[in-house]
Amino acid sequence: RGLGDVYKRQGEPFIDIPDTALDDLADDYDLDNIDKKIIQKYLELSADQRDVIKAYLRSLCEDEKNE
Repeated sequence: RGLGDVYKRQGEPFIDIPDTALDDLADDYDLDNIDKKIIQKYLELSADQRDVIKAYLRSLCEDEKNE
């Protein structure tokens, strides 16, 4: 847990410090909450489920090249 979590639990004022890699990524790439949720849910999938999504996205890219 990050420093921000400690302050939140103690009820003291805190500085909003990113305490996860996803928060750091969101800050670096200006991601909104929906972007973060999509990435989080993707990371929670099994390897097989991620493979299905990647195959689908790959097919979309290939369709785009053929237009």
